[in-house]
Amino acid sequence: ASVSVRVTATIGGVSDDAELLVQPVAAATITLAALAGPIAEGQTPTLNFEARDAGGGLLSGRQPFWESRDTSVVQVSGNGQLTPVAFIGTSNRSARVVATLGAVRDSVVVSVAPSTLASLEI
Repeated sequence: ASVSVRVTATIGGVSDDAELLVQPVAAATITLAALAGPIAEGQTPTLNFEARDAGGGLLSGRQPFWESRDTSVVQVSGNGQLTPVAFIGTSNRSARVVATLGAVRDSVVVSVAPSTLASLEI
């Protein structure tokens, strides 16, 4: 978001002011950190990211738009927190999670482990 700033300059007793519109520096890259392994029911890790400007400087105070490409596997909140969707199976399921900041984006594949079946009665 833009910020409006009023600047006043005084020289020899004469003053004048101007309003400036300050635009935030655009992100040139966003990089997501992959998780160490699959997540399981009850775990809610938050994805970490870095945003950098064209000169490679770290940009702070930014929050990307998060999106899960398969919400039947994993859901993602507005701050990058993951919530796996419970399922019964024998192998992990995966979904791509995308972070978009302005015109740049990055993604990681999140693996979800099947739920543990405590008991089965027939």
